Amino acid sequence: MSANDTQVGGDHYKKFLIQHWDLAIAFDMAYMPGQISKYFDRHRRKKGAEDFDKGIHFMEKAVEWAPNDLSEWLAPSRAQAALLAAYFAERPYLHHFEVTLITDCALKSLTIPRILEHLAVFRELRIELYGDPKP
Repeated sequence: MSANDTQVGGDHYKKFLIQHWDLAIAFDMAYMPGQISKYFDRHRRKKGAEDFDKGIHFMEKAVEWAPNDLSEWLAPSRAQAALLAAYFAERPYLHHFEVTLITDCALKSLTIPRILEHLAVFRELRIELYGDPKP
């Protein structure tokens, strides 16, 4: 039996053919991009605003922690490009901003300037989806 056949605490990953950890492993994602992409992948299926806020919090921490040259653009292999396409095909509900962020995490193009761009967009998207966290 594969680890993908079971899930502890819910089924928000198990119902997909390509689970988030499969994507993280295939693209050798570092911890911070893996966490960022995980929370934005699952917020609509699990804890809503709480998961969305966790994704924003991880982006904020990455900006504090990471050097300016956090990563460089790496073109995906054909197999990785096919995996990424299949991953997103299973998740048609993802907003294009979420697709872009998860792709940046996978392709190691999540530089500090890109994180700052994403933060601005995701803070606005959070209000649109869940309301203002600080009323």
